Amino acid sequence: MTYPVSSIHDLSPDDYRAREEVSNSDLSQFARSPLHYAFSRDNPTPSTPAQQLGTAVHTLVLEEESFPLIYRTLPEDINLRTKIGREERDYLLGKVDSPDHLLNADTAKLVNDMAAAVRSHPVAREMLEGAVTEVSRFWEEPFGLRCKCRVDAMPVGQWSDTVVDIKTTVNADPYLDFPRSLARWGYHRQAAFYLKSFPEGRSRFHFIAVESKPPHGVSVMELDARSIAQGLLEVDELVSRFTQCQAEDKWPGYSDFAVPVSLPAYAFKSP
Repeated sequence: MTYPVSSIHDLSPDDYRAREEVSNSDLSQFARSPLHYAFSRDNPTPSTPAQQLGTAVHTLVLEEESFPLIYRTLPEDINLRTKIGREERDYLLGKVDSPDHLLNADTAKLVNDMAAAVRSHPVAREMLEGAVTEVSRFWEEPFGLRCKCRVDAMPVGQWSDTVVDIKTTVNADPYLDFPRSLARWGYHRQAAFYLKSFPEGRSRFHFIAVESKPPHGVSVMELDARSIAQGLLEVDELVSRFTQCQAEDKWPGYSDFAVPVSLPAYAFKSP
């Protein structure tokens, strides 16, 4: 059971991250170990270049009108070895909220090309047309754990029963590589977690995956019900354990005992 849900459509990413509710990213850290979650909570790290690229692509695809207000681009011919070049860079840095929002010319072209690839896909374009985007949702799990998620897109019309999440990836092959990414990165768990904020109305989950290298292949994929059910089992188990750790304020690591270890099955050779 999920308790009443609230939605905020104009909450900035920084304000969303500053809120104390538990996110899917938090649960992913907790899935590794409670200790890793507690460390990441108390020691936030800067975003990686891949994350910065993904954020820029998300912004251009989902909030195209806001993109030029958030991001600036260095001139292609800027020479940062000169005083004039450094002064121009510093001037542009003063126009953005974060250094991450000042793109070099090559990155800006990459972001534009990836966004154009998404828009050129007929199903992706149809899903995103008129969709409500970047929606922050908040709810409470049983036993009082308060949760949050930030939905990329809530489509309308024939797609009004689904939630859309955009992924930037190295390989968007829906038949081989992306299913592996589902398991490796816990995307099935993310889908289940997000859908818990829609107790009524939306029960499907679609990924729009775009490759970060030319020709920027795009796949639109619906996560099957079996995978969502598996994700839900994992989310409920993590929420239960998280609630217990939170109540006791104890965040253990892997194990306090010596445990047996063995090669994985594929490493054993037949005689």
